[in-house]
Amino acid sequence: MNVSDTSEIRLKNASSKIIEPGIIYNEFKEGVDLQVDDLIGVKKANLELANGRPYTVLLSFGYLTNTTSELREMAASKEFVMDTLAIGLLAPSTGQRLMGNFNLNFNKPKINTRLFTSEDKAREWLRNILAEKNAMSLWK
Repeated sequence: MNVSDTSEIRLKNASSKIIEPGIIYNEFKEGVDLQVDDLIGVKKANLELANGRPYTVLLSFGYLTNTTSELREMAASKEFVMDTLAIGLLAPSTGQRLMGNFNLNFNKPKINTRLFTSEDKAREWLRNILAEKNAMSLWK
């Protein structure tokens, strides 16, 4: 992990950064084949950035990024939830929406997850989750 400052961590195939209190933006690079190790690295980065506080994730995959079935199973597991309250998955293209919906229905993630075509709507939903869980005060 390369910690560039206290609000962003850059990894080999992804980056994690705090974009506003309680919302961590995970961006996976374009055209990579993501493995379980990539997911574990992002989770560790998120936990480091959150510093023991509950958080939400705004998640974006680069164009032509692939994931393994093992990675999808791990991401959907109860053990993977930890301090994550919700995930807003950005899916601006038709192909991303189709794959995202298929994976959500097939893997049934234990973390509250929704697909969005708009970053603004995703952030609004994540803010509402933080407010519902009374987590915002922990980020001040």
